[in-house]
Amino acid sequence: MNVPRQELWCLSQERSEVDMKSLIIILTSFFGFLLATSLHAQQTIPLLHQRIDAAVASQQPVNTSLLATDAEFMRRVFLDLLGTVPSREEAKVFLNDPSEDRREKLVERLINDPRLNHHLAVTFDVMLMERTTDSAVKTPAWRQYLYESFANNKPYNVLAKEILSAGGTDPELRAASKFYLDRQGETNRLTRDVGRIFLGRDMQCAQCHDHPLIDTYYQADYYGLFAFLNRSQLFVNAAKTNYFAEKSVGNVSFKSVFTEESGETGPQLPGNNPVMEPYLKKLEEYKVRPNGNRVSEPVYSRRQQLAELATNGNNAAFNRNIANRLWGMMNGRALVMPVDLDHPANPPSNPALLKVLEEAIVELNFDVKQFLKHITLSKTYQRSFDLGVALQSSPADLEARIAQVTQQKKQTNQQADAALDKWGSKLEELKALRVKHAVVRKAYFDADTAAAAQLDKYLVQDGTVFAAQTAIDTQIPLRDSYLAAHASIVKVLESLPDDPVAKDAALKFKTKLDASVAVITKQTDAKTKAQAQGQKEQEALVPLQEKLDQAYALWKPSKDEIHALEIEEQALRNEFEQLQSLVEAYEIQQSEFGKIHANAELKLELIAARQKVTRAAAELETSKAAVTALKVEVSQATTEMTAAVNAKQAAADEMSRVTITRDKKSEATQLLANLIETTTTATSTISQDPQVIATQKELADSQAKLKTELAGLDAAVQAAIKDVATKTNAENTAKKKVEVMLDKVAVAESGYEQNRQVLATVSKTATDLSSQYDESTEKLSKQLVNHFVVSDLRALSPEQLANAMMESMGVTEVYRKSTIAELDKAKPLSDADKNDRVIMIQREREISEGVEAKISGIRTEFVNLYGAGAGQVQTDFFSTIDQALYITNGSRLTGWLGSNNYLVGQLVKLEDSVQIAEDLYISVLSRKPIAAEVKRVEEFLNHAEDQKQQAIQDMVWALLASAEFRFNH
Repeated sequence: MNVPRQELWCLSQERSEVDMKSLIIILTSFFGFLLATSLHAQQTIPLLHQRIDAAVASQQPVNTSLLATDAEFMRRVFLDLLGTVPSREEAKVFLNDPSEDRREKLVERLINDPRLNHHLAVTFDVMLMERTTDSAVKTPAWRQYLYESFANNKPYNVLAKEILSAGGTDPELRAASKFYLDRQGETNRLTRDVGRIFLGRDMQCAQCHDHPLIDTYYQADYYGLFAFLNRSQLFVNAAKTNYFAEKSVGNVSFKSVFTEESGETGPQLPGNNPVMEPYLKKLEEYKVRPNGNRVSEPVYSRRQQLAELATNGNNAAFNRNIANRLWGMMNGRALVMPVDLDHPANPPSNPALLKVLEEAIVELNFDVKQFLKHITLSKTYQRSFDLGVALQSSPADLEARIAQVTQQKKQTNQQADAALDKWGSKLEELKALRVKHAVVRKAYFDADTAAAAQLDKYLVQDGTVFAAQTAIDTQIPLRDSYLAAHASIVKVLESLPDDPVAKDAALKFKTKLDASVAVITKQTDAKTKAQAQGQKEQEALVPLQEKLDQAYALWKPSKDEIHALEIEEQALRNEFEQLQSLVEAYEIQQSEFGKIHANAELKLELIAARQKVTRAAAELETSKAAVTALKVEVSQATTEMTAAVNAKQAAADEMSRVTITRDKKSEATQLLANLIETTTTATSTISQDPQVIATQKELADSQAKLKTELAGLDAAVQAAIKDVATKTNAENTAKKKVEVMLDKVAVAESGYEQNRQVLATVSKTATDLSSQYDESTEKLSKQLVNHFVVSDLRALSPEQLANAMMESMGVTEVYRKSTIAELDKAKPLSDADKNDRVIMIQREREISEGVEAKISGIRTEFVNLYGAGAGQVQTDFFSTIDQALYITNGSRLTGWLGSNNYLVGQLVKLEDSVQIAEDLYISVLSRKPIAAEVKRVEEFLNHAEDQKQQAIQDMVWALLASAEFRFNH
């Protein structure tokens, strides 16, 4: 709350008119309101990790609330903060902790763990030096400097300031000069690397012209940074010690190799206003003058200005760069990638989040540990590697998001266009003003060049004087010593004139005395001569200085006018670039949201296709069942038809038999009738003969019987004919039924075939869509990692891999125990000491330092195998034959596996296979095994029988060589 000054003044003036009691009431109420307002503000301001989650959620195309398991989180946070995995005991303690705030407690413990300081030292060494070969400053000293900086909670901006300002002259900060000295002090290389590593801008391609690929990297930007460094140069003194010295002169001009456009620039950081430099008399420009074996140091140091202006919290590029890099260190992917190409056309994946982080690092006073702590506490950091329900948003929801982003892009683009016009107009105005004042500017710089050249002449003589005086000062004590020694020997010779030893000593001391006197004489002559010449050069400088003063007096108003306009121009440029960056970010969001929308639509198509497959399969099954049922009916009808055919055939056969029998009977009857008729005619003359009469009667009886039988046979024939007709009808009916059923089967089979073809078609469509969806999802998974919907899968760094192997195998624990034993023997702790928190914190730091000293050499082996080359990107994963051979046959690993002092030996002592499985998995993979893994371990051990140790070695090696161990997830 802001109270106008006049109101407070009125309050003080009226004090005499208000009784003390009323005044106390007024002030109490006023300050009470202020306090309440302040407390309310504190309560309503979200913590950093909450602001991180809010910023991430606000720009995520899709989201999931799925968090990493406790085991995943534990391993992840150990690797990211300490550069190693938890020990078996540390893992068990956390995994068995039932408290709700176990993650918060773990983070707090790790932030205060001394191992964090070692990990940060290694991480920042790789970030700042990129495994550059040692030169002036050795890596152990450099890492010790970094380690002590983090151990003492030195803010990052202070650390960076020390590095950027270091020249190597301060013994306490000698290690900090490694950044400059090990790059040989080469100005162009340093310009590139300072821009890349501290400001997030690789402007190398803007050295000879404006950057051909990045519109906002101008040649003037490159030389604005170059101007901070071009006055510095590598200096090697007589003792062969390297320093990064600096002169007071050195203006910067440039010319494009493409456009022939030229320009001049003073020092200027990206995004900052040009530096307004002080005006100094030429003879007042140096704290320590150059020449004479001295490390020159100007009164006004551009390199000190670089260190101050970059790190004071006001340079957005510096703040963004370290916030971006630290975020990438913890999450596997920075917001701006690559980390050294921060420009509007390569916007952060989440501009709102980077803004939060950029502001937060300044709010936290560049406290790296607290910054990392809040990252680890965020839900964003704790996200699962599993996609979960992340891709279940509806196309309609995504269309709304796309529409929103499209509108934001349109509005921002309009603002960017307007800002570009304003910037362009101001730039033209600035160019015109520079042209207007070009003559007076040139007059000043010509005068400055002339005076600087004359100053150099004087400084040469001044250096000679200093070198001569230094030599004289060095020789005078020697001369006096030799003189005294020689005088003493002369006195001895007075008593022992013939003593050969005394004579020899006198000669040697006389020789040394004469040589010393000669040096003093020579240097005195040189000094006298240089002083005389220096006086002449200084006198020659006087008129040049006067002319320079006059030129500067004329130039300063113009310079101030130009500088004021440069400030306006820079502000407009910053505004445009910020807006343009948002436009590009919206453009990318639009494209990414579109891909997710297409994926969602593809998923709906896939669901619909699978539903068609289900329906088609059901219809095919139905038609198959119908065909089967009809075929059963056909079979039954065929059986019936066969029976009818057989019955008809039997009836026909019977009719034929009966007909034949009847015909035979009819023929016999006719023959008998003929016989009777013949017999009657023949025996008419003897018709009264009893025998004849008897015979005729018998014949008549036989005829009657035959006729009766024939009548029966006739009836049987008629019945057989009727039966045949009936059976024929039945046969025809059965055949017709079969024909009809066969037609139905044919129709059903045709329908079945059609349904089968439909199923094949929809199945292929579903399969194709499934492949497309899987491919789309696979591509989107990286995009979702970029938006921190899910965690990233990242390879362990060489240092992390080495530390993790040693910790998993129990090697680190052995070193830790030996270090503790050494410390307890050298510096035993009393009971009172063990209860003193400060002393115990210091002891833990000593233990950590002791362990680090023991394992650092082993870690170097892994760096040589798994690390990228000097100056190359250090975060990319790659595999080589040498790595495979090392993990398979390397003596280091095989030695650990074969030793009973480490993990294998500990597991061999266990009898319970379940306990072996649990300790194995917790030690190596930092998680408990699932039931199937426990069973597999048990079966493997049972199969091994008396080869238990070899079996355990094999299992340990297999887990160490697994992808789960090799990656952080």
